[in-house]
Amino acid sequence: MKANFDIAAKTYDGTFTNSQIGRMQRQRVWDYLRKNFDNNKVLNILELNCGTGEDALFFAKSGHQIIATDISKEMIIVAKTKAAQAKLGERIQFKQLDIRDLNESTFNTTFDLVFSNFGGLNCLAPEALKLVSKQIQLCLKKEGQFIAVVMPDYCVVETVYFLARIQFSKMFRRKSKEPLAVNVDGEDVKTWYYSPKNFQEIFQEDFKLRQIQSIGFLPSYLEKKVQRFPFLKRLDERLFASGKFQASTDHYLIHLESKK
Repeated sequence: MKANFDIAAKTYDGTFTNSQIGRMQRQRVWDYLRKNFDNNKVLNILELNCGTGEDALFFAKSGHQIIATDISKEMIIVAKTKAAQAKLGERIQFKQLDIRDLNESTFNTTFDLVFSNFGGLNCLAPEALKLVSKQIQLCLKKEGQFIAVVMPDYCVVETVYFLARIQFSKMFRRKSKEPLAVNVDGEDVKTWYYSPKNFQEIFQEDFKLRQIQSIGFLPSYLEKKVQRFPFLKRLDERLFASGKFQASTDHYLIHLESKK
């Protein structure tokens, strides 16, 4: 049986990474990372659910050392190809890894930063996340940082979209207590949604909160709408600039610090 996202690896860059919505949201994540980390210090970074390697390349180009992991063998293959083409292989080590198998003995080092982008942790149930919290802390150095980009349990744009389509049953679908089967480029993936408050509570025994920031308000399935109606992107930019509505976005960034 193929791992989740093996099929998606073939199309992910086309449907998200290189889309207007994908580029806009990822740029905001990178802007946050540049702002909050000293570019003159080389960090040892562990990336969870690295996908096709876009963020690993960003970290390597910034001068950091990174171990990039993903459950999908096919995603890792795409990421390795990109790193080789960019001649950044010396700074990036790729490893196929299920987040749930992470433990302090997985690597022979500890990290300054553990990073997870674009909802990879939404694939885990709350009880699994609780265990992952412990393992992430064990992998970090003293006062190490953990940054995750997560999908919340409410997205205001999504609610308006389904209201306009008279699909009332989907307006608050993220509020479901059961995981949703979300189609990711041909694969149905069990997905849980976490408000910033709930996510923080799951990690609070091991981490203290540093910051929460909205990342993007437009779900990626609206890409064709954005191409047709440019005002939607301007609306997203205006909402982002307000610095509000962190709990009502498509993705938010949560920055935690180890209590170790």
